[in-house]
Amino acid sequence: MRDAGSRHAATYRVMLNELAHLERRDGKVEISGNIVITAPELLGRLHVTPVVEGFLKLYPRTQVRLLLLNRVVDLIGEGVDVAIRLANLPDSSLTASKLGEVRKLICAAPSYLDVNGSPRHPSEITKHSCIGLNAEGVHELWQYRDPDTNRLHSVRAACRLTLNSAAAAIDAAERGLGLVRPMSYQVERHVKDGSLVVLLPEFELERVPVQMVFPSRTGGKQRATSLHQLCRSIAP
Repeated sequence: MRDAGSRHAATYRVMLNELAHLERRDGKVEISGNIVITAPELLGRLHVTPVVEGFLKLYPRTQVRLLLLNRVVDLIGEGVDVAIRLANLPDSSLTASKLGEVRKLICAAPSYLDVNGSPRHPSEITKHSCIGLNAEGVHELWQYRDPDTNRLHSVRAACRLTLNSAAAAIDAAERGLGLVRPMSYQVERHVKDGSLVVLLPEFELERVPVQMVFPSRTGGKQRATSLHQLCRSIAP
């Protein structure tokens, strides 16, 4: 994704455009009440929680329930007002707005690459130690896109360590244990400070959309206005 300032500004503009019709136009409204938001665990911790904290400081009569879950939440069934999701969303019962895109990367620490070298083609991944996010086994299929034909291929990665936590996998890679396959937003800081190096960027898959999703029917004008004000707080 883009740098933090431009990314948040773009997200802010898109959210405002999509939610502008929800804003009351008959005078100032005092913001109060509960808002329920869900997001993937690491994305929520890195990018959503700071926004929510700022919102709560601006509007002391509001309460936010933030669900950081690595599963698809039933917005209506679980009473969620807005979700941030990393996927294409075919469900027409929900309203979705594309906020941006993220990339699926392959990364490793300089200390690992100094000893083991850098793969020049995805087929060479089989020669490297890998860190997986597959709690059911030690092998993962890592897809890549051939830049010449645009066709998808897979390579079997032998994972010496598998975890169910992206943050823990990234930490292990940073310590030089092997190659890891995170989303770009998960390693922004690491790539920027040089503790992780992006490998084989020309073979990356198509970017994954970041979507803001909410039920087509909102739960009342005050809740809608609160959502609008939450979006305003994203502005840098």
